[in-house]
Amino acid sequence: MPENVDPIANPSEKPQDADLYIGQVAAMLGVTTTMIRQWEKHGFIEVMRTASGFRVYSLEQMKRLQIVRDLARSGVNPAGIKLALQKADPNSIKSSPGVDQASLGTRLQRLRTAKKISLRKLGAATDLSASHLSAIERSISHPSIAVVQRLAAALGTNIVQVLGGEPLDHQLVVRPHERRPLDANLNGVEIQQLFRVETVLESLLFMVEPGASSGDSYQHEGEEFLFMLDGTLELVLDETEQFILEPGDSMTFASHRPHRFANRGDIPASILWINTPPTF
Repeated sequence: MPENVDPIANPSEKPQDADLYIGQVAAMLGVTTTMIRQWEKHGFIEVMRTASGFRVYSLEQMKRLQIVRDLARSGVNPAGIKLALQKADPNSIKSSPGVDQASLGTRLQRLRTAKKISLRKLGAATDLSASHLSAIERSISHPSIAVVQRLAAALGTNIVQVLGGEPLDHQLVVRPHERRPLDANLNGVEIQQLFRVETVLESLLFMVEPGASSGDSYQHEGEEFLFMLDGTLELVLDETEQFILEPGDSMTFASHRPHRFANRGDIPASILWINTPPTF
């Protein structure tokens, strides 16, 4: 069952202080469940879960989320929201051990600087202007999946690393509550890392909000496998072949073929997405 659909209430299963499921909180705040999970990723709240793994929230957390929502709507970026929450309660911000909490822009700047690549040179390699790249590094502009992939390839890394992936700590089993979204600023596309070991299979869970997309077509070495869990997804290959994937559909293609995706439906799409080798 997708988590944006609330399960049948079972009061005995909830932690003692929990009152609301994520779908109820999203409806009350007027935001998407993806946005709430992104706030969780930033450490704005510490989530509680039922025995079945569903996120649940107390009324006190609801008040905190209202503050986060209002700050976000007023244009405050995640760093500013975190600072405001820290001033209100210095012990309230949680971080995951070993996870790079820096922004996407900061991580890109670190990689570029470490490799001694100028903005102009990186722009030439990715067909992006130096001013656009500077705006991304300063978190003024939020890039699409396609742009992040081009930047990762030019910097000799992959998207999971650029987006602050979980450490590879030889954990064979990854429980649902141990996953977290990668970088939040991807315009309606949430990616969760499903692996914590060295592997040639890069397994990811994509959640694509209605109207969200990868942006332009992108390509890289390797092969891809998709399995649709919920919703529908439009996938275009070579700008000539269009495929509409529905729950239960699977798809395999060579990654060097230019490809892009979009959710044209009215509910979030969830996709198990596997790349090999992990060049995505």
